[in-house]
Amino acid sequence: MNNNQRRFVVPAGEDPLEWFVENKYGVVGTPDDAIALIERLQEKQGEFGVFVQQAHNWADWEETKRSFELYARYVMPHFSRDNRPRAESYDWCTEHRDELSEKRTAAARAMFDKHEAEQRAARASQQTPGTSRPPRGREAW
Repeated sequence: MNNNQRRFVVPAGEDPLEWFVENKYGVVGTPDDAIALIERLQEKQGEFGVFVQQAHNWADWEETKRSFELYARYVMPHFSRDNRPRAESYDWCTEHRDELSEKRTAAARAMFDKHEAEQRAARASQQTPGTSRPPRGREAW
């Protein structure tokens, strides 16, 4: 670490975590915050092959494990592009939400109308003069 990262000394009276984040040595926050930090590094330096996380004992173990989980679920797939098809599909559905909602509503309305027409026809056939008893079996449907 000493050869690859500039040293930082937290000034007296400063909260180490807040100072670390304010001076952009790292990020504490959401997966989007981590993505933004890595993208900022890429803009400054260009593409690089690996990103090493430096673990500190600044959070309890359960919170640290949760942080690693969020990193693995959201940050890593962002850069490996593993979620690209899912994100593109989500964006497409969002862009076409109104059109899709109209089609879904029209399809549902058409099926309700068809069902109601079938029910009216069935009732009308039961009321036909000359029938002595209600239909049975499939005719009852």
